[in-house]
Amino acid sequence: MEVFIIVIKYYPDYDENNNENRIKNDIEKNLKKNDFQLWKKVIHTMNKYKRMSEDEFVQEIMINLNLADDSKKIKLLTKKNMRIYEFRIPPVRTKGVLRIYFKYYQKYIFILDSEIKTDDPKKIDSAFDRYKILKKNMKGVI
Repeated sequence: MEVFIIVIKYYPDYDENNNENRIKNDIEKNLKKNDFQLWKKVIHTMNKYKRMSEDEFVQEIMINLNLADDSKKIKLLTKKNMRIYEFRIPPVRTKGVLRIYFKYYQKYIFILDSEIKTDDPKKIDSAFDRYKILKKNMKGVI
């Protein structure tokens, strides 16, 4: 049996206005500069997921869906007939939790947006909008 390792992709790959990936920069560069301890947790978490097989990652999602809200590292978000997830790194933190919104399909984690949440999340709608575009570009596959 072939084991597939999880692949993390930022979607969209590049911002047309400045020819770079804002989401990737926010997570990998700006976070490192502004909150080094949180950045280390994020990198550790992402590396852990990259080493998982599809089955292990699906199991991780299922375990988290059954936890209490303040313990979840992964949470399901729904809007109309769309379903995306969010990573919560760490699940609870007084200085704010990094929320990474993503769509999981087969071995791919498509990161749609991110934000440090201290109160009401503001980028969930943009994550759902990006998911609509991703779904359209994948021609109904996901």
